[in-house]
Amino acid sequence: MMATVVGHRKTALHLAAGKGLVRVVDMLLAAGAKLDVTDQEGWTPLHDAITFPGSDVDATATIVAKFCSGMSHDQSFVDRQNMDGETALHMAARFGHQHAVQTLLEFKPNLEIRDNDGWIPLHSAVKVEPRIARSIINAIKTSKQVRPLSVNRSIDFCIL
Repeated sequence: MMATVVGHRKTALHLAAGKGLVRVVDMLLAAGAKLDVTDQEGWTPLHDAITFPGSDVDATATIVAKFCSGMSHDQSFVDRQNMDGETALHMAARFGHQHAVQTLLEFKPNLEIRDNDGWIPLHSAVKVEPRIARSIINAIKTSKQVRPLSVNRSIDFCIL
């Protein structure tokens, strides 16, 4: 299926994900919609799913899980950065989406990717939601990709 883009070069999958439309997302994926397409801001449909402002937190987490599972063969998918340098985890932390953060953490994202402001996802979490910060700190502590010395630096930098 060819990815048709609209507006800011968003596909139907970007739009459905951004509105939390789980059934539409399922139909588009079944029809062959591509997950790894980006709009002109560098957003994948995963980034759009994170921005869903609705009160249905389960819809966001469900879509995030579908996308990450669908791209599990490409570990870099969960770490894709938009033009602002933000990964989906940066955005989920910034928007205070606890369920999306938990779902993303299950797919082992790189917890030390910095956005264009030099922030790691933990910085956004501390600023917005202490429970999310706790989840990310726990993931940092248990991550095999992060050396113990690096964990302390990330946490200390955030607290300063």
